[in-house]
Amino acid sequence: MKELFTPFRNWRVIVLAVLVMVAAVFILGECNDMGYLLFTKVIGSSLAYIIYRLGKYWNARGKINELMALAEE
Repeated sequence: MKELFTPFRNWRVIVLAVLVMVAAVFILGECNDMGYLLFTKVIGSSLAYIIYRLGKYWNARGKINELMALAEE
């Protein structure tokens, strides 16, 4: 059980998790106005792309090895 919490000791994993939650709120949220709806979807998709690039960058540098080890199990 303790090995499940080891990735959260790394601040980069916490940053990625918080950004994923924010992106999910923007992508899954709904509005009555079509302009706001498209705006929130674009913001959420852009944020998701930033998260992807940031995760890929940190993984290439070996900064989030704990998260990758957990993903392999």
